[in-house]
Amino acid sequence: MSEKIIKTSCQKDNRQCYKRNNFIYKYIEGDLHNLRPVVGALNKLRSNKKMGEINVSTNKSGCGYLINESLFQPPENKKGDIARIYLYMNQKYHDLNILTEPEKRMFKSWHLNDPADSYEKLINIKIFETQGDKNPYIN
Repeated sequence: MSEKIIKTSCQKDNRQCYKRNNFIYKYIEGDLHNLRPVVGALNKLRSNKKMGEINVSTNKSGCGYLINESLFQPPENKKGDIARIYLYMNQKYHDLNILTEPEKRMFKSWHLNDPADSYEKLINIKIFETQGDKNPYIN
């Protein structure tokens, strides 16, 4: 993908505007490495909250996740999976600067502390067969 990203005057998180005005958005939205099934209720709880580490005494929790007014912390056994998606997206769409330096450090830590399992490796191979690229964070 050698074309440059077109900057638009879209408001942050306005998907309809990006769909109309930014060709790269279709790649991001449909990138199979960025798509994972998730329970709708959990997705709604997460909403637009950033991923992060949460102080256990100041949160709501359930099924291993932690949540507060601004952050969502996935269960320990999913942190690496999520980190590899974010790290891949940040590398693939580097012109967008998806992650800040502190976020990169956090996700790299999650990636190292929760290595890819055989199922995640299989998904990576299947996506390569369909989409033509692999997530380099999954070995």
